[in-house]
Amino acid sequence: MILRHITPLPTEELPLLQGLGRVASEDVIAPRDIPATDKSAMDGYAFSFASLQGTVSLCTGISLDTCPWC
Repeated sequence: MILRHITPLPTEELPLLQGLGRVASEDVIAPRDIPATDKSAMDGYAFSFASLQGTVSLCTGISLDTCPWC
């Protein structure tokens, strides 16, 4: 209903830095994943205490890819 009452603005091509504060007129798709490996973007994980079964083992001071039981 709303779309019947608006006129889309024309699109324009700009250098990347001139696009600050603007909206892309189409989806932007990256040609590859960055980072290229599975990594957590956060320092930690959240979980529901009620969902835990038994005990939890924690690693500290080492990265997940070197944790012996992860």
